[in-house]
Amino acid sequence: MSIVISGANGELIIYPGDWKFNTVTRHDLALGIAAVLSEPDGHRNKTYELTAPHPWSFDELAIIMSEFAGKPISIRQDPQIQNWIYGYLNKIDTSSTSDDLERLIGGPITTLKDSVLPFINM
Repeated sequence: MSIVISGANGELIIYPGDWKFNTVTRHDLALGIAAVLSEPDGHRNKTYELTAPHPWSFDELAIIMSEFAGKPISIRQDPQIQNWIYGYLNKIDTSSTSDDLERLIGGPITTLKDSVLPFINM
């Protein structure tokens, strides 16, 4: 995903839209898959949606980034941003949710804040 962070201006610059995402970490996916593989009889002929139980938005991401940066980070939508990913994301459902993964791993998935922590370099 192409997100521009302007440290000087304290902005998270994104392509215009009401973006919602249902992302989960690789670790949480691995735990869910391991749960299914370790108990094959209980999961036969079942389908699971391995998504987050609720979507997140760029507004939520900006709040988290503000905490890490120690200063306000605002959202600025810029139609000049050119990246193929936004066209692709407009064609798929990025906001559908399910609690299947949390049920499989027996607890909550990794929070958005904890999932972006390894990528923060402010």
